[in-house]
Amino acid sequence: LMASCALELARLARTSCPPALAEAAEARLAAAKASAEKEEGDNGQEEDALQECLAVLSREEEVAEASAETSAEAAALPAEAEGVVEERAAPVQQALALPYVAKA
Repeated sequence: LMASCALELARLARTSCPPALAEAAEARLAAAKASAEKEEGDNGQEEDALQECLAVLSREEEVAEASAETSAEAAALPAEAEGVVEERAAPVQQALALPYVAKA
């Protein structure tokens, strides 16, 4: 039951999950695998839920890493593109500065 709750928490609020959730899931999964005896009514659902929980949480780490890389690239972009934007904006600014002449 706790593994299912951890999985749903990871699915619904993974950005808010502390690293301790993944650590606890890893520890419980290791204990469940090491135990020769299964708990009453356990047919592998706990291990499946813990593995899926860890997969969901690790995807968040991958997304965060990719987001950080993209942010770094985006931060470098304005410095490179600044001159290009100014060049392309100049004709538009000149056109907007022209007086409006209503057609008769």
